[in-house]
Amino acid sequence: MTRSLLSPCFRLVDLFCVDLSTRAGKWLLVVASGFSGNVLAQGCPAGISSAGNPGCIPPDQSNSPYHQSGGSSGVGPAGRWEKRWGAFVIDDKVGLGVSKDMPSEQMAQTAAMDDCVKKGGTQCKIQLVYSNQCGVIIEGDKTYNAARAPTVEKAKEIGLDVCRRSDKNCQVYFSDCSYPALVR
Repeated sequence: MTRSLLSPCFRLVDLFCVDLSTRAGKWLLVVASGFSGNVLAQGCPAGISSAGNPGCIPPDQSNSPYHQSGGSSGVGPAGRWEKRWGAFVIDDKVGLGVSKDMPSEQMAQTAAMDDCVKKGGTQCKIQLVYSNQCGVIIEGDKTYNAARAPTVEKAKEIGLDVCRRSDKNCQVYFSDCSYPALVR
């Protein structure tokens, strides 16, 4: 608080001053002196952002700049998270059959197998089944391998490391991810 040289008041932040010659001014000065400068400068109650919100409108109010329409005002998302599955199937003559974002392990395997057969595969074999993560197929000069991890980058790292132990010219042949889905 600074005393203004031009008027008989104390300036509380830059927005207003308190005239100490009035009873209300003296009362306000006593009340305001109990607050820290940060509270006076911030202006909004705890939990309500003042940035771009000069009226300190709570975010659940429709006229708040932080209001998000279309959703409930509850704390968490409306719905539940469900696993999503993917699978890689390989036929050495025709290549890869894949599936992703399937609601069950069995559906992921069946869809990948169907994809392989559709491409002409007769010797389709499941190489990798994964849920809520990513999978990769790594090929080298002589062989291939499959790896899974929470991210494509980590799965590539694992698969390339395995390949380089016994093969040369290792590279990513295919990668994909199946992440959990919010079901309402």
